[in-house]
Amino acid sequence: MDDQFYLQDSRNHAYVGDGLSFWGFGGSGYVTDLAKAQVSTRDGACDHRDTDIPVAKAIAAVRTITINASSESETTVGETSASRSAMDQIEARSKETLPVSLQFSTVPFEGLTEQVITLRLSVITSGTQPVLKLRWVGEEVQREDIAQEFKAALQSNIGEADVLSLGSFDTK
Repeated sequence: MDDQFYLQDSRNHAYVGDGLSFWGFGGSGYVTDLAKAQVSTRDGACDHRDTDIPVAKAIAAVRTITINASSESETTVGETSASRSAMDQIEARSKETLPVSLQFSTVPFEGLTEQVITLRLSVITSGTQPVLKLRWVGEEVQREDIAQEFKAALQSNIGEADVLSLGSFDTK
């Protein structure tokens, strides 16, 4: 069986809430429903856009982050009223383009198919130094898919000798 890939949009505005955008079936544009996403071959997936960032540039970008912070306060006093507003703005920048997400491929267990794991990159600016936080995008779904594939691999080796179930085990 050939490798199959979904093409995730990695631009800054590609997220819909916490959801990812994928290239739609038949060139229909970007979609958030994976069932409507185009499945590509490895060669098709390796044709990339100019917005895709090589690993060396991504590393350089996260090593040279600059935090810009500014505050603005405005007060208006009238004869019978007063109003006050304040705005804080914090921005994380780099000389290189900061990656939105990192993707890597791994085989979770011997005998299972390769998985592409996407980690969304966030920059936390509340301290004296920026902190990078990675969040596994679609972790629950991907873990369940891996578990189902693992179960199927076990079932094919065990055959009818025993019944397999997925779940948790409590000794109490």
